[in-house]
Amino acid sequence: MKSKAVHDPFEAILANKNFVLLDGGLATELEHRGLNLDDPLWSGKALLENPDVIESIHKEYLQAGSDIVTTATYQATYEGFAKRGCSEKEYSELLRLSIAIAKKACREFGKGLTAASIGCYGAHLVDGSEYRGNYGLSKRELIDYHRKKLEILTVENPDIIAFETIPCLIEAEAILELLLEFPDSASWLTFSCRNENEISNGESFSECISAVSESPQIIATGVNCTPPQYITRLLQSVKPERNQRLMVYPNSGEIWNDDQRCWNHNPNKRPVEEYVREWHKLGANIIGGCCRTTPSNIQAMKNVLDK
Repeated sequence: MKSKAVHDPFEAILANKNFVLLDGGLATELEHRGLNLDDPLWSGKALLENPDVIESIHKEYLQAGSDIVTTATYQATYEGFAKRGCSEKEYSELLRLSIAIAKKACREFGKGLTAASIGCYGAHLVDGSEYRGNYGLSKRELIDYHRKKLEILTVENPDIIAFETIPCLIEAEAILELLLEFPDSASWLTFSCRNENEISNGESFSECISAVSESPQIIATGVNCTPPQYITRLLQSVKPERNQRLMVYPNSGEIWNDDQRCWNHNPNKRPVEEYVREWHKLGANIIGGCCRTTPSNIQAMKNVLDK
């Protein structure tokens, strides 16, 4: 059964300007404020320990020009919180808190939409498989895995659900099938990519975008948490007849060292804002940042796109 079309929260923003500006890295800013996120819960740890800091970061991104703030739920999984002794009820309350924090920041700032983040299955494994996609799970198993989190987040009516850093087509297909159970939920879905043509597990980026674009509940799709130097070619590979909005929010271009679990300096990286003009010309009208990008990057992107 094909889902009906859903409300598009981007439409009102794009009626007034020709781009939507996302926020940037949340975990990066949490670490800048002294939080130790070397933890399986990653940024979700702040929901337990420092929820007020999350709100202050949301407001900083709104001040920098973001039209959307993304909840601290990317790696906030039931499996991860259960290992901390959280009950299912406590886990549900923490997810709902994440949306309440984001909505409060937008309300007090007087603008902004809330995006409820759902990371890929591999994120909670904390073994790098979120950038490989080699889970060995069936589509049904992936549907069942994502259902609990989606059920809780949708109750709080975020403006959009953000399925992020998806490394394989089978997980994207599982998400599309699961969304049919939530017919009023508007979502975006972005893939992580390992080069200029392929998503993380080696499948064609353009073919994955075409497959995802068939769902009326996916109102935007594209690429995130990918080095910015790959983005232009990835956008050029997308078939022009597609009918979904394109979005990009890359990492800073630094290199993730999975063995040492840290980011290594990349001497050849350019500031991410230097790319956004060409991405916008290639059809990406929803742009922001992912890991290691900051409010200053978002402000710089806004300055470029405003021109």
